[in-house]
Amino acid sequence: MVSAVADAIKTRFRTEIETGIGMPVVYDNGTHRDEWPLWCRFSVQFGGESTRLVSVGGPGQRRYRTIGQAVAEVYMPAGKGEEPMRAVHDAVTAAFRTQWTEPDITFGTPSLTTGFRDGAWWKRNVQIPFRADEIA
Repeated sequence: MVSAVADAIKTRFRTEIETGIGMPVVYDNGTHRDEWPLWCRFSVQFGGESTRLVSVGGPGQRRYRTIGQAVAEVYMPAGKGEEPMRAVHDAVTAAFRTQWTEPDITFGTPSLTTGFRDGAWWKRNVQIPFRADEIA
C-alpha cells in the first residue's frame, strides 16, 4: 500500500505543480540544475508507525490507515525575496487542501515552514499532511 500511496501523491504533485505551474521538480534521489532560479525537491514520508488498524471486522471489512506527509522543499537563490515561494505555497495549498484521491487518500491543509539559508539557496518547506485508508 505504501508504494501505491507514494505514487498517487507524486502523480498529483507532478500534474498540479510541476506541469500545472511549470515548477522544476526533483524527485527522490534526483539532482537539480544550478540554472533553475526556483525549484523544489519533492518526497513522500511515512511516520514510524505509519500503518495501523483503525476498525475491526471480518475479512474485507478491516480498515487500515497509513499516515504521513509529503514535503516540497522549495529553493531559490538567497537574497531574492520570498514572494515566489509564497506563490508556490498557494499553488500547493490549492492543489491539496482537503482533497481526496485514489487510493483513498485524504490531504490536510499544507503549511509553510520558516525559511533558512542552505548554501547559496534560500529554502522553505511546504508540508502536506495525508492519511490513506485501505480496506482488507
